[in-house]
Amino acid sequence: MRRKLAATIALALLLGVTAAQEGLPTGAVQEPPMSYTDLDEAHWAADAITRLTALGVVTGYPNGTFGGTRAATRYELAVVAARLLDLLSTSISDLISDPDFQRAIQDAAENNARLVRIEQLMQDAAAVDYVTDLAERLANVEEYLNEQAGEQLFPGLAALEEDRPVAVTDRGPLNDEEVARIVDELEQQIERSRALALAPAYFGVQAGYPLAGGVHFGMRDLFTDNLGARLSVGYSQPPALGMELAVMYGFPAALGRPDLTLYAGGGVLMRIGSGTADLGLELLIGTEYSLPRGPVSLFAELGPAFSVAPTAGDASLVLRLGMNYGLN
Repeated sequence: MRRKLAATIALALLLGVTAAQEGLPTGAVQEPPMSYTDLDEAHWAADAITRLTALGVVTGYPNGTFGGTRAATRYELAVVAARLLDLLSTSISDLISDPDFQRAIQDAAENNARLVRIEQLMQDAAAVDYVTDLAERLANVEEYLNEQAGEQLFPGLAALEEDRPVAVTDRGPLNDEEVARIVDELEQQIERSRALALAPAYFGVQAGYPLAGGVHFGMRDLFTDNLGARLSVGYSQPPALGMELAVMYGFPAALGRPDLTLYAGGGVLMRIGSGTADLGLELLIGTEYSLPRGPVSLFAELGPAFSVAPTAGDASLVLRLGMNYGLN
């Protein structure tokens, strides 16, 4: 239940809110005032009230007052909720009809199709039953075992001839000591591969655009296997405090390499500075490389970003490099 609730909240953040609206807000009988007669500009909530008024979420009372000390009735709460739904509906419609957003979705779908195709090719290659292909694969395995053992225990590639497969009867049996040595080396290789597995929780640092520098914390399997989230805080360009929440799906051991993970996802970015705030959506595609020793990994990601509030439709490019440290 907690995972479903977290996923719902994340989806709502991704949708965002836009200020584009036509006519009077839902339930209003007059336009929102430019200012309220009973609202002190120095009040700690004045900025939030002004922004919600500009969006048409709150409109005050017909006499031009806000009534900040009055208790809200259920009728008033229902009207505010309906106006928020109107804003979300308008935001979604504008975003879906945006050509840049449609192009980004199409690019993400094409990249996913390529990943699926790569996985299918790897599965098909493992099922090839032609004798010559099987012989070549077996010879490569033998070369690997020879390399790990430190001596020529198998014929390997030298046993392949141009027109016929490997003659398996040419090799002699291994003694117990040789088998034990090979098995021990293979177990060490497996342990090294397991050490490269990414930790479920991590923190790290990042730099790039629009977050010029910042720190982050993430969980890889927060919602389901390989579907996690990351929260970042840092300094953004133009100068402002930036906060990002991203949801990403990972593809471990990409391209058959246990130290390489591909991932794709999206996020919402809020920047606050100089008395203003803006909200944007991001689509991200990235890769993460695990260093051979320790829980440290490096990542790089990029993708398009779209502004949704206070102006909608502005597009930019997200480019980010960083380092993660796994928490076991």
